[in-house]
Amino acid sequence: DLGFKLDFWKVNIKPGKPVMFGHMNGTPVLGLPGNPTSAYVCAILLLFPLLDVLLGKKATGQLVNKARLREGLPKNGPRETFLRARVENDGGSMVILPLAMPDSSALLALSEASALLIRPPNAPEASTGDLVEYLEI
Repeated sequence: DLGFKLDFWKVNIKPGKPVMFGHMNGTPVLGLPGNPTSAYVCAILLLFPLLDVLLGKKATGQLVNKARLREGLPKNGPRETFLRARVENDGGSMVILPLAMPDSSALLALSEASALLIRPPNAPEASTGDLVEYLEI
């Protein structure tokens, strides 16, 4: 009744599934998740690019980097997952260390992170030394 039109509700990412986007009388409205880590990840992936577009900047997307895993990872579930991680220079090559993953309301791992390690939906187990993609944060 107030003029809000919902464009989408929920995205297939972890953390950050409960995202909402729509328009209120022609004005874009982005609703971020309530958990701090989820909100942070969605701000990087969705809010900052939206702000660029609204400011008239060219949408360039996120710069995806690659590094070797310092330790293996189990297979991933059905959602694209952004793991908190730390990227380090190890003798001239970049390595990435996934950080302990408490739930998305915990901020300690996020405060220690320098990257979001990207795990595609249904990715198989990854071994130490495998090349993976990440976003700098």
